[in-house]
Amino acid sequence: MLLGANSFMHKSSAEMESAMEFSSVNTIWVLLGAALVFFMQAGFAMVETGFTRAKNAGNIIMKNLMDF
Repeated sequence: MLLGANSFMHKSSAEMESAMEFSSVNTIWVLLGAALVFFMQAGFAMVETGFTRAKNAGNIIMKNLMDF
């Protein structure tokens, strides 16, 4: 662990900026993926609700909410 920290200390400022930039791209990608999964879950809830009778729509939405 100490060796990894030591090698990090010897990086130039340009390398550190590149690493920080890469980290921000990864963070944005993870947040975008999480948003897509969130909306995908809502889409599946709507599809499943469409396959049931109107009187059971609330129960299906709650089931999908609890499943999330």
